[in-house]
This record gives sequence, structure tokens and C-alpha cells, in this order.
Amino acid sequence: MKNPSFEIYINDRLVTTAGITSEFGVVSVITTWVNSSVDNYKDLKINVGGLDSTDESYLTWHNQQLAIGDEVTIKITDSDNISTPTVNPKTSEEEHLKRKISYFHRLKEELKDHL
Repeated sequence: MKNPSFEIYINDRLVTTAGITSEFGVVSVITTWVNSSVDNYKDLKINVGGLDSTDESYLTWHNQQLAIGDEVTIKITDSDNISTPTVNPKTSEEEHLKRKISYFHRLKEELKDHL
């Protein structure tokens, strides 16, 4: 079976065609709504991204804010006409460890009264 590709339309306008050309990978289309009481953060958006599993690089095809009334359509095809994604190389083990340690310290401070 040929890898599927995803044509993403917003308000009847094609914004990107996402797909993985290598044998193994991931493509995701995520719409997100956030209304956080903790930090008063509000957001409504769509993210089209994925992972090329052959080299573990993260891919981004499209990010966009959305509004009430927007219409998002996903057409699944087997098109070879894939949009060029932004490629974010795999995070090094050292950088991954730095992020974990930073997150640990933030949580330790946040939870200090509960430990």
C-alpha cells in the first residue's frame, strides 16, 4: 500500500498536502482549543506535523490560528504532490536530558509544598 497523504483545506482553500515519502513515519492533523484558567491562556489552532521515522526528524507542514466558523476539511489521498515541510532534526540526547532536568526543577519548585 502506498503511503496516504492529507490535503488540508481551511475555508475551501488548500493550505498544505502532508505526507511521508519514506517507508516509515507519522502524519498528524491536530485541531486544538485551549481556555486555561491557570494562566488565562486561550488558543484555537490547527497543526499539521509528523515524524520521518527513518532519521527521526520532526516535520511541520502547517500551523495556523483558527476562528469560530472556520471549516477544516481533510482529504485523504495517495498524491505524490506533497508540500515541503519544515524539518526539525532529532533532539540530541544531551539536549533531551537538559530539558528533562529543567522540567524536573520546575516541577520540584511547583510541588515543594506538597512533598
